[in-house]
Amino acid sequence: NAGSYGGMSGKGWGNVNSAIDVLLQKLIGAKKDVILICHMEEQEKNGNITERIDASGKPRNTIYRLSDAMCRIVMNPDGSRFLDFDPREGGYGKNPAQLGKIPFLHPDKDPHTLANVLTTIKVALNRQTEAQADAVKRQQEWEAAATNAKTAEECTFLVKTAHEQKSVVGVDLITKRLIELSPALADFNQWVIPVMK
Repeated sequence: NAGSYGGMSGKGWGNVNSAIDVLLQKLIGAKKDVILICHMEEQEKNGNITERIDASGKPRNTIYRLSDAMCRIVMNPDGSRFLDFDPREGGYGKNPAQLGKIPFLHPDKDPHTLANVLTTIKVALNRQTEAQADAVKRQQEWEAAATNAKTAEECTFLVKTAHEQKSVVGVDLITKRLIELSPALADFNQWVIPVMK
């Protein structure tokens, strides 16, 4: 893997990239929780400072892509440390659980910090997954209702139901169907305009 100048060859870097990909995919495939700890580097461009994890191109992109959450360990002036998951301009971060700043004590004082953070993040991600599945199911139900509506009367009833359920998707789908069932301007004026109001 060494180049003629003593450093890593292009082929060597390719091997490293592939090895990192394979390792991470194996760990994730085995349902393991993975915490990657990297140094950070600051790059200045046109007077703007950008924070990036200190890794080469493809492995860095793999880490960004596969990570459910990313944070920085930030040090306060008094020497205390905290985990900051919030992304900011010029800085990385992923905060799917909407976590605030979390005190990061020395592991001798609090050995369970990362385990607790992982649990919180997983609960939040599972809750999002359930909410997404519920949203897909409700959209499918409204699509079926819109498709099966045969008259303007049925549509107006469904629009009112969607309003009561605060279903924006339902209102949109049924209103679209109502417009399809109102080809004449008189029908449009009679059914669609009152519902839109």
